[in-house]
Amino acid sequence: MLRNRQLLGNLNQRVNRSIASQQEIAAHLQDRFSVLGNIEESTKAAAEQLEGQGISVQEIINVVTNTQGQTESILTAVTSILAFITSGRAQLSQITEQLLTIIRLCHTSTTDTPTAMAKLIELSARLQELIAAETSTGRDVVMVNHSFGGVLGHSAVDGFTVRNPARLTTIESIGKVIGIV
Repeated sequence: MLRNRQLLGNLNQRVNRSIASQQEIAAHLQDRFSVLGNIEESTKAAAEQLEGQGISVQEIINVVTNTQGQTESILTAVTSILAFITSGRAQLSQITEQLLTIIRLCHTSTTDTPTAMAKLIELSARLQELIAAETSTGRDVVMVNHSFGGVLGHSAVDGFTVRNPARLTTIESIGKVIGIV
């Protein structure tokens, strides 16, 4: 009987240790389950954020696409206007091409701004030369666009809108810029 009591006591200790071990495992599993629940919530929140960001990215793509179309439309209109005022001279055609190149440079990259501005100044000087060539033969010139914005501070018609006393000669057949549209 003593032996049975000892066996029963040992068995009781083992059962108690097993129960304690199972309780520890259950607590550990409950912690893991709680962590998994938090991970699941975080995953759902991340998925919602990604979906929202996907919508934002699509909206940005739409804006860029619309803006690109508007930019192309503006460039097309500028090209049409420049083609309308061209007198057929090869020099003016080259200036138009240079202007479109400069506009593209300014549109696509702001890092090339100093170079583009130098080209605009050069273009303004070439337009002045063209106006001088036309007005010196007695022809009047009508300009559709007389400057390239206030940024440069240059105007292609500077000195041609009224008779410049420095350019007056005895010949009265000097033309001038008679209109700026």
